[in-house]
Amino acid sequence: MEWVAVLLVSLFAVFGSIYCLWSMGVAWKNHCSADQSGAQSDRDRTTKRRTLTGLLALGAELGLTATFVLAAGFVTFKTARTHGSVWWKSLQINSQHKTVSGTYYGPNGSRLIVHYADPSKKSSVEFVDSTCQPIGDEELVNVVEQFPRVRDLLLGRTSITNAGLAKLQACRNLESLSLQGLPITARGLQHLVVHHGLLFLDLSGTDISDGDLKILVSFPNLEELRLCDTRISDEGLAHLHQCQHLTSLALTKTNVTTQGISKLQQALPGCKIERKLSPALRTARAYSPDRR
Repeated sequence: MEWVAVLLVSLFAVFGSIYCLWSMGVAWKNHCSADQSGAQSDRDRTTKRRTLTGLLALGAELGLTATFVLAAGFVTFKTARTHGSVWWKSLQINSQHKTVSGTYYGPNGSRLIVHYADPSKKSSVEFVDSTCQPIGDEELVNVVEQFPRVRDLLLGRTSITNAGLAKLQACRNLESLSLQGLPITARGLQHLVVHHGLLFLDLSGTDISDGDLKILVSFPNLEELRLCDTRISDEGLAHLHQCQHLTSLALTKTNVTTQGISKLQQALPGCKIERKLSPALRTARAYSPDRR
């Protein structure tokens, strides 16, 4: 809709400018004709004064039209330059959890679902869902700039790569992150080691391998981990023995064996290990305002 508005304003400004120039040309021609006649009657003087007044009025109108042209050009340039600019679309109040949710629309038809504890404060952003949206590394920059204090972030099945994850270093409050279905490896996770407060990580459907799991030790407070639909085997599970805070591990559709799970369970007796997720857990973790 923003592009349509800019186009309409631009067309109006262009046609307005053409009309003003044509009108000024006609008025100037009449003014010159009055001078060449040499008649000094009151009627001629009045006509001449009206012609000059008309020229001034048309000049002012042309200036106003030029302002419209510049404004339309600026809006067009700004929209094209920011790429990830998003526009507030709607608000919904959840009286039960006392939160406010909103929908943001961005480039390429992308949409973000956002939950605020207090919509008047950007610091109150709790949850941003961009799952299955046309968002890549470049658009992620704008998402981070818009919501730098986000707590729960869902980026599953977007176009984000290992390099793009470096942008998340600015989200210092990050506690929950879903990278489901992305071509992510340890190279990308290396950018996230600054998030010592990360509690939940979904790597389902990623390109993560056994050796890549070594880096998970860098998340000392990690409690929930999903590795479904990956190439993980018993060799990779051995690297999780040091993740002492794990309380939930999902391993659906992996190459792990009962023996490997048994060894991990001995190392992490308080961790619930699932090889078959229940229907309620097959999707990305639901937003829970009560979690702290």
